[in-house]
Order: sequence, then C-alpha cells, then structure tokens
Amino acid sequence: METTACCYRCHRETARSGLLQFYVRKGFAGRDKAGYVLICPDCVEEARHHRVAAPLQPAMAGAPGIGMSNRMVAILSLLGMLALTALVVASTGRF
Repeated sequence: METTACCYRCHRETARSGLLQFYVRKGFAGRDKAGYVLICPDCVEEARHHRVAAPLQPAMAGAPGIGMSNRMVAILSLLGMLALTALVVASTGRF
C-alpha cells in the first residue's frame, strides 16, 4: 500500500512516489524537517511554463542583474590590473 501526500502548490492528494521534492530555504512555510517540499509534476510544468516558479528555483537562479554583475567584475578586475601595472612602472621610475 502506497502512502499519499499533498502537493504544496495545488494541494491535490497524489501518491508520494509521484511527487517531486524541491529543497527550500530555512524560513519557508511548507517545508518538512529535511528542508523539502513535495510538488506534483503538473505544478512544476505549469510553473516552468509561466515562469512563476520562485520557490522551485535556486536562490540565485532568478536574481536580476547576474550577467551585468559578472561583466562589471571582469571590467573592474581588468582596470585594477592596469592600475597596478601603472603603479609598478611608476614606482620603478621608468614611466
């Protein structure tokens, strides 16, 4: 006999083996002791289709501006290396 559980999003009772587990952060209301919520595949597909799956994605996956942040880090590191090179050249007196 298989146990049933409820989907966190739609609250339909489904066989426990048919539900997917997603790890969620500590303060999340519907999580169990291990830190997981159970969600049915229909809700997962719907959330992915509508792009409203905030609790289903890792914390940094949907953060805005991640690409710009990486680009800015690259630019700043290049500028820093250029400034360091200029400082070393100036301190040796060959500038």
